[in-house]
Amino acid sequence: MKKCFFCKGDTYILRKSANGILYRCNGCKSEYIDSVSTDINYNKDFFISLSGSHYDKIIRAKTNNFITLIVNNFIDLRNSILLDIGCGIGVLLSAASSFGPLELYGLDVSEWAINEAKQSLPDARLFCGSIDDAINSNFIKNDYFDIITVTDVIEHINASDINRFIANLLRLLKEDGRLIFTTPNINSLSRILLGSLWFHYQNEHTTFISNKAFNQLSKDLNFNIEKYIPYKKTLPIGYIFSILKYHTKGPIRWLGIICLFISKALLMNELTFSFQTGELLLIISKKN
Repeated sequence: MKKCFFCKGDTYILRKSANGILYRCNGCKSEYIDSVSTDINYNKDFFISLSGSHYDKIIRAKTNNFITLIVNNFIDLRNSILLDIGCGIGVLLSAASSFGPLELYGLDVSEWAINEAKQSLPDARLFCGSIDDAINSNFIKNDYFDIITVTDVIEHINASDINRFIANLLRLLKEDGRLIFTTPNINSLSRILLGSLWFHYQNEHTTFISNKAFNQLSKDLNFNIEKYIPYKKTLPIGYIFSILKYHTKGPIRWLGIICLFISKALLMNELTFSFQTGELLLIISKKN
């Protein structure tokens, strides 16, 4: 029987999928895929599939969501050094630049996304590769960053690598710095109600960390959890249905296809809604 990577509790097979076997921990209730398909290509087609014909609208929505996150959580970016992990085409970095940071860093595994980001952020320092690649190449250094953002990233990382990933981030952070995570919330109401049809069970999502597991990680890696709350986003309805169509399976995918068709026919794709997306916001600091 496999042991949980987070709490060392016993796990059991929840179900099998095309990407591998999904395990759930009896103790902390985290879930992860043990064997992950590696054929996901984070290229232009992948990013476009997230938004369909509403690319510019999604950019504006993501920008506004990040600004709301910063303002609502009283995060001061003035004269700060910010690193965005999984920066994509630089949406978050562009939004952050309006708050007056000293330096902007971003890294992403997608070569296409980094090239796009370089066009809109000529003064930012951008790197294509993993965090291990960035550290080994001396692109980033320890005790340097005031803010590190990790939005919609940790669910893409294998469970066996999570401890090392967070430990690396903590080393990069200044003593009074902050880590900001957003990630699917395995304890959310939407997950409980939808079960295996939950819309965050996407092909590229491999790890879902529970609140109990985050608490255990805070003890093992010696960090403080300053905030752990449901995360609300404002998104166009067309984007929501595109996610269901291109990144889920079974009945939920067909629901996305049908609703996307109807919303287009009724010219409703541009409408935006603010709602709980089954995600959580986590703000972390180092322990003194």
